Amino acid sequence: MPISPFVFTLILLAGGCMISDTRTTSTDTSWLQQDGAKAYLSGDYAKARSRWEQGLTQATQQGRDAMAAMLLINLARLDESVGHYARALSRAGDAVQIAQTLNDAGLNARALSLIALIHRRTDDYAAARVLADQALVIARRIGDAGLASDNLRNLGAIHQAEGAYDAAMIRYQQALELARSDNDKAREAEALNNMGGLYRLQGRYQAALSAYNAALSLEKSRQNRPGQAKVLGNLCLIQQNLNALEQALDYCERSLRMAQKMGDQVREANNHNNIGAIYRARGVPDKALQHYLRSLAIKRQIRDQAGAARTLNNIGELYLGLGDTNEALGHFSESLHIQEAIGDSAGLSAAHYNLGLLYHRRGEYDQALEHYKKALVTQLQVGERNLLWRIYDDISRLYASMASPQVGIFFGKLAVNTLESIRGGMQALDKVTQRTYLADKLHVYKRLAGLLIDEGRLPEAQRVLDMLKQEEYADFVVRSGAATGNDTQSGFAVSETPLAEQLQAFEVDLLSQARDYEALQAKKRHLYVQGKTLSDEEQATLSRYKQAIERAERALSALLVELEQELQRAQQISEVDADTLEYLFNLQGTVGEVSERTGVRAVMLHYLVTTDSLYIILTTATAQVARQIPLSATQLHRQIQDLRAALLSPSSSVKQPAAALYSLLIAPIASDLKQAEAELLWVSMDGALRYIPLGALYNSQSGRWLAQDYAVAMLTEATQNSWKDRPSADWKVAGLGLSRKVAGFARLTAVADELEGIVRQENGADPDGVLPGIIHLDDAFTAASLEELLDLQLFPVIHIASHFVLPAGGNYKEAFLVLGNGDHLNLDRFQSLRFDKVELLTLSACNTAVGEQALGASSQTNAGFDAASGREVEGLGSLVQRRGASSVLATLWEVADVATGTFMQRFYRLRTEGRSKAEALQAAQLSFISEDPDSLLAPGSAGRGAGLAVTSGESPYSHPYFWAPFILMGNWQ
Repeated sequence: MPISPFVFTLILLAGGCMISDTRTTSTDTSWLQQDGAKAYLSGDYAKARSRWEQGLTQATQQGRDAMAAMLLINLARLDESVGHYARALSRAGDAVQIAQTLNDAGLNARALSLIALIHRRTDDYAAARVLADQALVIARRIGDAGLASDNLRNLGAIHQAEGAYDAAMIRYQQALELARSDNDKAREAEALNNMGGLYRLQGRYQAALSAYNAALSLEKSRQNRPGQAKVLGNLCLIQQNLNALEQALDYCERSLRMAQKMGDQVREANNHNNIGAIYRARGVPDKALQHYLRSLAIKRQIRDQAGAARTLNNIGELYLGLGDTNEALGHFSESLHIQEAIGDSAGLSAAHYNLGLLYHRRGEYDQALEHYKKALVTQLQVGERNLLWRIYDDISRLYASMASPQVGIFFGKLAVNTLESIRGGMQALDKVTQRTYLADKLHVYKRLAGLLIDEGRLPEAQRVLDMLKQEEYADFVVRSGAATGNDTQSGFAVSETPLAEQLQAFEVDLLSQARDYEALQAKKRHLYVQGKTLSDEEQATLSRYKQAIERAERALSALLVELEQELQRAQQISEVDADTLEYLFNLQGTVGEVSERTGVRAVMLHYLVTTDSLYIILTTATAQVARQIPLSATQLHRQIQDLRAALLSPSSSVKQPAAALYSLLIAPIASDLKQAEAELLWVSMDGALRYIPLGALYNSQSGRWLAQDYAVAMLTEATQNSWKDRPSADWKVAGLGLSRKVAGFARLTAVADELEGIVRQENGADPDGVLPGIIHLDDAFTAASLEELLDLQLFPVIHIASHFVLPAGGNYKEAFLVLGNGDHLNLDRFQSLRFDKVELLTLSACNTAVGEQALGASSQTNAGFDAASGREVEGLGSLVQRRGASSVLATLWEVADVATGTFMQRFYRLRTEGRSKAEALQAAQLSFISEDPDSLLAPGSAGRGAGLAVTSGESPYSHPYFWAPFILMGNWQ
């Protein structure tokens, strides 16, 4: 919220320059003035008013005109603070008359500055600018740095209200420099607060938080409660923008309590409005409306038209969300009329945008488009990116609804690029804040990818999917506290036609022209009141400015119309930007190079789940194809849940749900896979699809599991960093495990046998081991011993058999691996380890890839998958790969203890025969599918998952429960 100037008395007090008054009589005018200033800073407005009114009475009786003028300014400032604008204007006007009679330039400038502020509060920006300019000229002439800083801030706030953000920032920076050069902490805090507000509107959240926190620190050090309430309210706003709603509500409620205690109606109304927005975002419309209406009542009472318009807009959004378009239309229209009357550019843009949403929802596309265009034209002048990306995205949706997908793609790219530019300014913020901000915006990326796939523009679609992978990996990592190591963003080139290039390059100096135009208009009004007029030259200049602005707006609107027509005529966009082409060639080159090197015919599969469709992109060394399957995400999640529930029980019938998903995920590309002669599927899964193993899908026509036809490996976000790593000729393994019972976890009876069956120790004690290496079991398996083994870089394989706890959808900092001595190695410590020279990290433990929440949901209802992201499945793999490992082998559910040992032993033995990791994994799975069960497990053997019973019957261990939970992520060679 823009701030107003402090008067001389308050600055003396705040800066510590006041001389202590030893007199105790309350009848002394100076003492009353000073005690009132102390009360004002402490937030005791009633006491401040009482002291100053007493002082004013005495000063008037004593003929102390200068003191009376100062007290009038103080009282006017107090009235302005609580929204009593008419009384504030009257008192400030009286102070001007006294100051001019006394020929006191300083007092006159302070009074004019305050009147300018009141005009700005009541949305008369032109009058405010004239008076602030006059006060600034006087302040500079008399060398009053503080007063100059006040008026620079006021002018900056006027520019900001009119949407001239660049001009506003220049003024704020000038004000800050003056305050700091004068060591004026009060005005420094005010300038920082203003800058924070402007940064927030521009989507520069990192800079905004920094400025707000610095301002709050200064206000606390000064014990200035009004200043603290102001900054707390602004911190509430930025936390709303970042989707941190709990933190936002805390800030707003603290600010509201302080405002109510002080009687600050302006801030009280603002906080009610913002709390209403928080409750609307949290899905509590009744509470939201309650706060909105309270805010609106106060704003109308104090004649805050701009504030009332914003609240009306918010109430309209609330009704629109509830489906009451008639009620919403009434509030949007009233807000629009107010914004037009007061010339609030940012408010106009928001009002037109919401009307566009309303008509879009009604299916009245022409009217929707007209409002969207008006919102865009205004917003391109203002530059409020947090609204700009929404406008682009909804224009994209509208054109897609109007069967103009090419135009929809163009604006969808602009939406993504705008979001990426906002992300670029958030790199120094904590990662949780970054992810929270993006949590409700990933649909923009997914919808754009869907549009691109529909139009056969697969390279561009895959670039979007790559962005999503980066987001999902980052979501896992930030919750664990890990560093990403690569936080760069990439956008899209959107110059698909010459007109598109014109739109991107369209730079008309609307801001400066509008500013100069308004300045002359204000002068014209000011002179008119005095019975005067502009000079002929000034009048001609005013006309030129007006015509230039109108031409620029028409030109931009016309350009948008031409762009729409050109893109609609284009049946196919043949030109793809160079970055996307390079991405495509790299992707196909990767498939080709790996296939040639290994002799394994690999293909990449990218799956994308949107609200109403499932998309599959298949990439070979020479081609790409895409398929779309109409299917709601809810229906897909239900089928995933059905399959997973069957997979988790070795006695259940799994083929039917496995066949149902096969028909969705594989059948649509079966002929493409056959044509490519595919042997290995390198798969990028999306969302809840990651909770199922692709190898466990069932082809009911052939009667074969997918694992019997293809090897499978997961393509993680970090795979691109490891696929070129060539495997070692000879593997050595470090086996670490927990076999005994520890607090909170059952005994893993088969772990010792598992490690001995895998590791052939140099002492020759276990000649049946597959790979040479070393074992650290129970007490020998500690954090220090693991770190030492990694530091030695002698073991390409690290095999860990223990319990692993990985929460889903919660705080990944609570995830941990149980060490052999019973200690917990949390994920923060885990991600600090270096896995250089590790070609495979095997986590032979319970649920090492899937979180507890997802598991619980999958066994009960479909709701869990609707809420779950599946990000933790790949998150752990990406984390370890980023720390140096080439690949990770993890589990999707609680694996059977004895069966796992046998499976792992076979996997490593097959790997030593020259097979790739993916081929060895597939071969081990095939051996379980076709093996005599007696050779795998003894009846009644305990399961690692809480005593799962072994069922009798024909080949019970061919059930996917035993062989399907193991997923290979990263370099599969």
